[in-house]
Amino acid sequence: MQRFRSRLDAFLLPSDNSAQQEGFIHQYLLAHALEKIGYAATVNPVGVPDIAAVKKERGAAGNETLRDKLLRWNPETPELKKLREQLLANSAETLEKLRQVICH
Repeated sequence: MQRFRSRLDAFLLPSDNSAQQEGFIHQYLLAHALEKIGYAATVNPVGVPDIAAVKKERGAAGNETLRDKLLRWNPETPELKKLREQLLANSAETLEKLRQVICH
């Protein structure tokens, strides 16, 4: 752990945004660890690091609708944010048909 800490410090310290960058690195490491033990993790790429995680075997993630997934999604670019809003403007039936096309 100390070696990891030293290498991370050497990577981040030249930057003016080192604290924010370090937060994102730890956020992604935590999300990766959660996914390895069976969680579906969604990372917030903007602002304060946070993660939404749902245990995959517990039914909630398996029964999640496309609308639920879109509501949890925090797009990184203005184009993707616009796409998310356009998709959310559709009915539940339309989104279900889209999910079927994408997933099958």
